[in-house]
Amino acid sequence: MVRAMGTKGLCMQIMIPDVSTRRGRRGHRLARQPAQTIKQTCSDARRMRIAPRQERRAWVESRRSFTPLFSSPDMLEKCNYFYMRRMAYVCSRLGGGIMKRYLLTLAFAVALLTCLLPRMAEQAVYGNIVGTVTDASGGAVPRAKVTITDMDRQVVNNAEANADGYYLQRSLIAGRYRVRVEAPGFKIYQQEGVNVSVDSEVRVDARLEVGDVTQTVEVTAEAGVIKTERSDVATTYQASTIAAMPLVGRRFTQLLVYAPGNATPTNGLAISGEGAGQQPGSNVVVNGQRNSGSGYMLDGTDHHDAILSIIVFQPTLESLAETKVTTNSYDAEIGNAGAAVVSAQTKSGTNTIHGSLFEYLRNSNQQARSPFAQSTLIPNSNRAIPVSQWNQFGGSLGGAIIKNKLFYFGDYQMTRCNVGGSTIARVPTQQERSGNLAGLGPTRRIFDPLTGTGTPASRLEFPNQQIPLSRLMGPGGIQAQNLLKSIPLPNLPGAVLDQPNFVGSGASKETQQQYNYRIDYFVSEKLHLFGRHSGADFDLNAPGIFGPIGGGRGFDAAGGIGGNSVLAFNEHISIAGGGDYAVSPTLFTDFRFGFFRYKVTQRPTTGGTKAAEKAGIPGLNNDEFSSHMPGFRIEDYSFLSGEHLFKFGNSLITSCNCPLDQNEKQMQFVNNWTKVSGNHTIKVGADIRRAFNIRAPSDRGRAGELLFQAPRTQGPTSSNTVGGGSGLATFLLGDVTQLQRYVGGTVRDNLRERQNRWFFFAQDTWKITRKLTFNYGVRWEIYKPQTVNGAGNGGNVDIDTGEVYTLGVGAYDRSGNIRNDYKMFAPRVGLAYQLDSKTAIRAGYGRGFSMGTFGSIFGHSVTQNLPVLASQTLLGLNNFDAAFNLGQGPGAVLNPRTVLSGQPLGPKGLPILPDRQTMFVVKDKMRLPRIDSWNFTVQRQLTSTSAIEVGYVANIGTWVYPSGPDYDMNQPSIVGFGSLSQAERKPWYVRPCATCPALANATHRANFPGGRLGWTQNFR
Repeated sequence: MVRAMGTKGLCMQIMIPDVSTRRGRRGHRLARQPAQTIKQTCSDARRMRIAPRQERRAWVESRRSFTPLFSSPDMLEKCNYFYMRRMAYVCSRLGGGIMKRYLLTLAFAVALLTCLLPRMAEQAVYGNIVGTVTDASGGAVPRAKVTITDMDRQVVNNAEANADGYYLQRSLIAGRYRVRVEAPGFKIYQQEGVNVSVDSEVRVDARLEVGDVTQTVEVTAEAGVIKTERSDVATTYQASTIAAMPLVGRRFTQLLVYAPGNATPTNGLAISGEGAGQQPGSNVVVNGQRNSGSGYMLDGTDHHDAILSIIVFQPTLESLAETKVTTNSYDAEIGNAGAAVVSAQTKSGTNTIHGSLFEYLRNSNQQARSPFAQSTLIPNSNRAIPVSQWNQFGGSLGGAIIKNKLFYFGDYQMTRCNVGGSTIARVPTQQERSGNLAGLGPTRRIFDPLTGTGTPASRLEFPNQQIPLSRLMGPGGIQAQNLLKSIPLPNLPGAVLDQPNFVGSGASKETQQQYNYRIDYFVSEKLHLFGRHSGADFDLNAPGIFGPIGGGRGFDAAGGIGGNSVLAFNEHISIAGGGDYAVSPTLFTDFRFGFFRYKVTQRPTTGGTKAAEKAGIPGLNNDEFSSHMPGFRIEDYSFLSGEHLFKFGNSLITSCNCPLDQNEKQMQFVNNWTKVSGNHTIKVGADIRRAFNIRAPSDRGRAGELLFQAPRTQGPTSSNTVGGGSGLATFLLGDVTQLQRYVGGTVRDNLRERQNRWFFFAQDTWKITRKLTFNYGVRWEIYKPQTVNGAGNGGNVDIDTGEVYTLGVGAYDRSGNIRNDYKMFAPRVGLAYQLDSKTAIRAGYGRGFSMGTFGSIFGHSVTQNLPVLASQTLLGLNNFDAAFNLGQGPGAVLNPRTVLSGQPLGPKGLPILPDRQTMFVVKDKMRLPRIDSWNFTVQRQLTSTSAIEVGYVANIGTWVYPSGPDYDMNQPSIVGFGSLSQAERKPWYVRPCATCPALANATHRANFPGGRLGWTQNFR
């Protein structure tokens, strides 16, 4: 147990668990003592560890009084030396026990900050009011009394101007405030309607007039909208702005693209994977950096999924007091991000009861028709556009339980969507299903792969481009015919060759429930506590265009729901609590606890059908996780340069990463302190996080992704122009040219990763003059290597030797012996100069680190490897051969635990990565993307509520992740070579790794210089 002492001059006390005997877990209270008795106290503590219980108790009782300690710097140094040596000794004696080690590490970190850095701060969940008190001649008025009152809650805060007339009031929740300044011999100065935002300073300068103290000067002008105390580049959206903006689906992250320098990603993460959490529109590219470089916070606690780098869930608009998007030069307190930090703050209740009820309706009555997918009427309907309807309804209520003391706020939102859409596709015609492929044209003449020697040079052409009935009804062919029974016939008349001939119309159904409730308790003028609990449940049923058996991709639709074919059930939770305490007029602290759970469950729409087994294909539907229709991809290289002729089933090729199970949790402990000393505001803090994750994906499908390519039915090489073959012919013959599937590593295997993340910062805000503010600080980020929850529950590849090693086995610990990087220091520097009452000039520089994406350092990179999960690939001996026939199936299911058996050993005596196996590779040292950014900005106030700013922003990203992590130095495209392995076809690839490893490490650089033009408008 760690407890900071409130009396000035005392350091702290720590309860250290007694693990030396088995008679219980009594604690020793190791207290700070005067410098001259420290050595004896430490000696007594060591002796008391093994003393009888009664003697220990008496010794503890005798140490209950404390005396001032920090009378000189040497005493502090001696205290640190002896105390930390004692902590190191106890740590070494604790030995095993993950939770004990974790709690002791937390205690040690807080002890280090409390003893070594007694001047500390909070910022992420509160705002500040600063200013200078002067007389009519501009001279400072020292010791003026400043009273700041929350106008909605009547909570009073008192501050005092220092010798230079400067005052600061911290720990203000977002809202409207009244500032009242009093000094003997002067009239009272009072200004109302001062709006305070989170993570910002509002400047209110008071110019006092000589007069009777009973007289009051009311100032009606609002506080300026220009930023004079900070150098960060940020955009703040207050509750009134959020309510006024037209946000489709009421998703607040759509506000992100309105901030200068932000844009929607061009890759699929623009909608963040609909089934994987229902977070459409939550990703942005900030100042040219990858979307994975951004972080999300809710009430000062982390709200960020490390796998997809998206928000855990989007809070309701009714619950938001404000949102701040910081894109450059943020304070040292903010980190775990390199591009942008999105901070959202929830509402608190007020003395007056306020509530809302709402219902939003959108439908397809005024929706425009797609000229491609909706050119004809839907069968059995007089409509060309499927019926769509969005209903969002709910309400909020906030007020006071005890006026001026205890406040509540809560809200609820229900969303019910029935989103219609239409998707066009190419499906085989009745003529093609009967084996007559003459309609494919002369460039796709088909040849029998079983004639001659099997190579194209000696194959015989099928007469009249007709596959005989005996082959269609033979092994492989009959299975293909059975599969085609689940695929509808063309319904678009007049379609020409290679053009879509089928349109499917239907609807995706989604239900969302979101709730949020918060309590604020102003115990006294010094102490404020809060707690919040938020949750979001999502259910999505997005069928495929070919129905419950054929599957296929989902229906394209507006509104961010269409396109996927998946059943999703997601349950997310976010909890935050904490408070702030004024130890003295110049010393403040805040503490927070955060917890979130990001839980995603996805299942294929064809799950449980065992469609492959019923079609007569063995070895694909092997268990409940592979009981769905496999993904089938029929290609034709003459068809739009390799586009799929048609595809069906359930897998990533039909936009379904399913089945997928993910349950990510994170605990977070934050303690920050602030010390105001003259014109310096010194901030120091610690942020300790513990993350847990289980993720069982299906990137290659559990039932498999089957590929059918044209070279299998290609003619003589010299006649390619007239004998290119056809992927459809290959499919009708039942010849699979490639199979990929995930085997093992399901949610039943309970493969979990854990990771510790420790962040520390120190920063000083120096008010050099009334107009010039200098911010400087440093942040230290430590990301411990992820560990698995049991020996053998993960694997990695030695990139130098190509050997596979198992985590927790032999010479490798459960992290794979990955080394830490303790040099991730992030300096932050900024200047803000107030040129005049309406103009501010700012400049800043900062460095940030981000965790990357797709499990780069946490989440799935080691638990999706051998020997727990295999990415199996089956190929033919050459480009013209078949991997297997549908009639025979792929053979026995691969067992990931035995794949490495019998493999040749490398130089370290470990098995070499087998051919046709793909693994994630985590290098032997932690290395995260690093982004250095800087800005120069000039801001000018135009009216009392608006301002314009122009500036230069730039950044350089080092060790950032490329657009795709696959690493392949020499992709083979050689025809033939008989039985040579894929590794042997790579003569210039010097490592013995058999296939392309997915390198889960940052390797690239990126830079972005740009201008920034922004307009700030405050809404009353």
